[in-house]
Amino acid sequence: QKILFKIKETTQGVKPLITDLESKDSDLRRSARTQLAAIGQEAVSELMTVLEEKGDKIYRVRIGVVTALLLMKQPIKLTEKQVALVTNLLGDTDSTVRKNTANFLISTTDSDTLKMIIAELSRSLESTDSGNKVYNSVVVLGELGQRWKNQRNDISGKLEVIRGALEKDRPRWDKTIDQIDKYIKILR
Repeated sequence: QKILFKIKETTQGVKPLITDLESKDSDLRRSARTQLAAIGQEAVSELMTVLEEKGDKIYRVRIGVVTALLLMKQPIKLTEKQVALVTNLLGDTDSTVRKNTANFLISTTDSDTLKMIIAELSRSLESTDSGNKVYNSVVVLGELGQRWKNQRNDISGKLEVIRGALEKDRPRWDKTIDQIDKYIKILR
């Protein structure tokens, strides 16, 4: 069964597609995400603006933004502020938002954005108590370490520091510590 998407004229630009991310019509939302992804880097600024302005309150915005980012052809360049907005979604209450966020971050190919992601994840882990965010940040760091060989030592060191901090509050963090141990073993 084929789903027909409602396609907007590309001359209308990004803003109407951003508005469609909040639509009650699921086909329209899906179409907007796909079209924003096809626009690529040019849509990133508007996506980040709507995420910052409405993401805390509106689930459709969070899932729409992160799904559009995930579907975009790499490389996608983000600013430090944009990286912070996106990595924050690793602690979202919705598992699909968390999964799409992790997959987007892992698929990053821009080296400057990658360095900012690693730095932001390390920084944010020091100030969060969200189990989802901590676990998903560890997964993203571990997967990035496997993909980016020149970052392995740095990421492995960061994972060891995180492990040491979590060790103090066992057994709460057992699952995360086990995941860290797996990645450290792989990265060595």
